[in-house]
Amino acid sequence: MRKSIFVVLLIGVVFLLSGQQSCDRTGGDTAVGEGPYVGGNDGVSIAFLDDAPPLSGNFQGDPIAIEVELTNNGETRLVANTAVVNLIGTIVGGAFTLTDTDATASNVGLIDRVRDSGDIADSDFVVLGTATLKDSESIGPSWSPNLRAQVCYPYETNVQIDDLCIPGARNEVGTIECEIDNSENLVDSGDVSAAPVQVTSVVETRTGTGIRVRLDIENQGNGDVISVGNTCDNAVNVPLVNRDLVTVNVPGYDCVFRGATGDTGQVELRSNKGRLRCTKDTGGTGRAYEDRFVATLTYNYVEEASKTILIQSKTAGI
Repeated sequence: MRKSIFVVLLIGVVFLLSGQQSCDRTGGDTAVGEGPYVGGNDGVSIAFLDDAPPLSGNFQGDPIAIEVELTNNGETRLVANTAVVNLIGTIVGGAFTLTDTDATASNVGLIDRVRDSGDIADSDFVVLGTATLKDSESIGPSWSPNLRAQVCYPYETNVQIDDLCIPGARNEVGTIECEIDNSENLVDSGDVSAAPVQVTSVVETRTGTGIRVRLDIENQGNGDVISVGNTCDNAVNVPLVNRDLVTVNVPGYDCVFRGATGDTGQVELRSNKGRLRCTKDTGGTGRAYEDRFVATLTYNYVEEASKTILIQSKTAGI
């Protein structure tokens, strides 16, 4: 009899513990969250078309068509003529004649954002003209140059956390709506929009009369971040002072930025990571309550695509 009672009690304890664990918040997890965003670290990808240029069959002196597809896998819309594509590297050297002498083009139409997890990413095609290897170039029987294209586009990362705790008086009695845990990451799935630059952590602590919020920012994409002050029209050769800079807006907070304070400024990414600290005076009295925390990150982002093709000499096999 005692053994049966012990087993029943053991099962009850296990059930209570498992139920408690399921209710605990685990910031930054990969479970489906209740936030307003799809989430992820994707932005705009660039890829050469299969037949523009083709992998081979381009003979010396014949025009090689060049076209790329831009696919928006993130949650920021790109209006027309904002994603700037540049041919770079060998193709813009003296060995080729280009029909588009600027080797630059941009998206003709709107490239819409991803709106839910089942969305098919929107895309646009950008024609970059043709390139022709000059007859005067001696390439032997064949040559396999690596064609490269670079896209620069303006993008945005949005953060919305709905359970930031605004503390009340330290001697608050009765049922307390929320308490600050200064070791807890408040970012859950769906709290940050899909973009190559992510806010990976939001942690709050209490001050004398308010709160301090720390944001950890990380470039998780495959490209490079440049300042919004450096337009995409000048994205091929970017000065060092304009690289790895993200503009962050945190309404209602006083933040310490790169060389400035306020609710808007720049955060420098070092080894693709940066940190921002902000404070807000909430009075420190009254009752504790949960509030919404929002932040917006803006930047220009640069990614590249490459493709190796085979060019055969007209004299090959003669």
